[in-house]
Amino acid sequence: TRSTRSTRSALVRQVFSQLPSDPKLLTQILKSLGERRAREDVIFFVEVVQSHEWSLTAPQNTLLISACQRSRLWQQALDLFHTMPQRNVTP
Repeated sequence: TRSTRSTRSALVRQVFSQLPSDPKLLTQILKSLGERRAREDVIFFVEVVQSHEWSLTAPQNTLLISACQRSRLWQQALDLFHTMPQRNVTP
C-alpha cells in the first residue's frame, strides 16, 4: 500500500543517508541496481537524486541511467540525463 511504501521509503532514506560519504560503496550499489533490474530500488534512487539529497559523479549518474534503462524506466532515465546540468553533473 501507499503508506507502507512511504514508511519504507523514509526508513531507507534514513539508512542510506551516509552513502554519499562512501563513493565506492555508492558506485557498487548503483552497479548492482542495473544488474538486478530492481525496479522499485531504482525508482527510489532516482527520487533521492532528483530531490537533490545526493550529488552523483558523472560515472555514478551513468550507472543510475543504465539501471533505469535495464529496468525499463525510460522516462526516469531521460529525466536524469536532462537534469544533469541543474545537478552540476558534466556529461
